[in-house]
Amino acid sequence: MSAQAANAPATGAALRHVENWRKLHSRGYFAQHRRYRDRLHARGTDEIGRLLALTPEDTLLELGCGYGRALYHLLPRVRRAVGIDLSAEPFAEARGLLAGRGEFALHVGDGVSLRPVDDASIDKAFAFTVFQHLTRAQAAAYTAEFARVLRPGGRVCIQFLTGGDTDADQSDEVREQSLSYSAAQIAALVEGAGLRLTNLELAPTDHAAYCWYWMAADKPAAGRARERFEDRAY
Repeated sequence: MSAQAANAPATGAALRHVENWRKLHSRGYFAQHRRYRDRLHARGTDEIGRLLALTPEDTLLELGCGYGRALYHLLPRVRRAVGIDLSAEPFAEARGLLAGRGEFALHVGDGVSLRPVDDASIDKAFAFTVFQHLTRAQAAAYTAEFARVLRPGGRVCIQFLTGGDTDADQSDEVREQSLSYSAAQIAALVEGAGLRLTNLELAPTDHAAYCWYWMAADKPAAGRARERFEDRAY
């Protein structure tokens, strides 16, 4: 999907999916999920820090920040952090966890964009265990939004699931669903948004049939040519 298509108004399917996830939040998704019984586990934060090459001067954006688990570990490493999630329910806990650890702001998002974040205002950005829960149209829209908010030379890290049906999309059921992506699909999202793919690394999940793709991409500086995925070796 092109960046122009990704910036088109949200479809009914995407908006329904947003509302379904807000229902899951209201039913205690973070309180009940087994992965969050340890509220401050550091899973994924080492990989995010490494792939983003975080510095104390960075403004860091997280899409899908939830109650602030990842930002709790990453905020002390940057100048400022911005978190976006679909629902305000987790933010009370997030504010308590992040208080005193650095400057931060939290915003309820619309499910298809990174508004109210300004253009070219972010140095580093990431989404951890988020993109598999989006519709494919949402994934394209958010990738284009990362390109919009990153400063030239900025970097984004996104984790994708692989190993399942790469043609399936989210249904209208109110439940947690996970989509898989191929390497070529990830490259198409990144390059369609005008970003330059720098890393695509496989890592195991808790399920033998699936793996994670850890992706990092840069926003090219003005005038720098983009390298195509098919010209790179992974």
